[in-house]
Amino acid sequence: MLNTGQIAPPPPSSASGTGGNGKHEQTPDERKRASSILAFGSISKPQQPGQKAGNGQPVQMAGEVQEGNSSLSETDRADSLSNRLKGTEVSGSRASLLVDRSYFITQGTFLNCALETAISSDVPGMTACRLTDDVYSTDKKVLLLEKGSKIVGQYQGGIKRGQARIFVLWTRIETPKGVLVKLDSPGTDALGRSGLDGFVDTHFWERFGSAIMLTTVDGLITYGANSANNGSNGNQYNFGDTAQTARDSASIALENSINIPPTLTKNQGDNISIFVARDLDFRGVYDLKAAY
Repeated sequence: MLNTGQIAPPPPSSASGTGGNGKHEQTPDERKRASSILAFGSISKPQQPGQKAGNGQPVQMAGEVQEGNSSLSETDRADSLSNRLKGTEVSGSRASLLVDRSYFITQGTFLNCALETAISSDVPGMTACRLTDDVYSTDKKVLLLEKGSKIVGQYQGGIKRGQARIFVLWTRIETPKGVLVKLDSPGTDALGRSGLDGFVDTHFWERFGSAIMLTTVDGLITYGANSANNGSNGNQYNFGDTAQTARDSASIALENSINIPPTLTKNQGDNISIFVARDLDFRGVYDLKAAY
């Protein structure tokens, strides 16, 4: 060793030797074998509480779930799996026999009717019609509802903008022989579409007439003011307050009339149909006897 006045650094320790602190320094193979192993969502070396990452945020170990979410996530996964392993249960339908078909008018039958009263959707009301055809039993052997039977119904008023049909519920039938039948079935058009169509009055002029008139007045005032100012040889005429008053009046008029609902009207004598929504049983009022 040369005498230069400086102390030479100690020689580096070997990989298999001991460090300066007296502890054995691990080789790369030993460090790999001693490292934490991740298996099945958990680690072999637990995280110390309070440990933080370099950015100061708490470190969440692999496989660790925050408290309060563990049971929820496990339950969700279990429910999802159990639901996927179950087929859709569909209830069965048992067939039954319709006895005495000569006494029944079954669901789905159409009744043709002519209106006795006109219909207007402005307010709710009652209506009536008359059967235009005889109606026979399901087996087509017995006449149960005679032509001319009176049917009474009711409807709700106030259709919405864009609608062109009104729903009518027909509630009761009275035959010429005095038989009363509870019907509770909807009215349809000739093609079976629910509701009755008719003429729809959108009340355009009632809704927009005042606003259009006041807007026209505003335009005329503005035009007159511009014409007067252009030909006044330097004299200016101020019509601003009058024009603004016309605009405000138009806005108020439109606000008060814009929500007028449309009105549907249907004339008396129009042909309609009724879709029978339930089985009609006549066993309590009629008896059958053999015809000779």
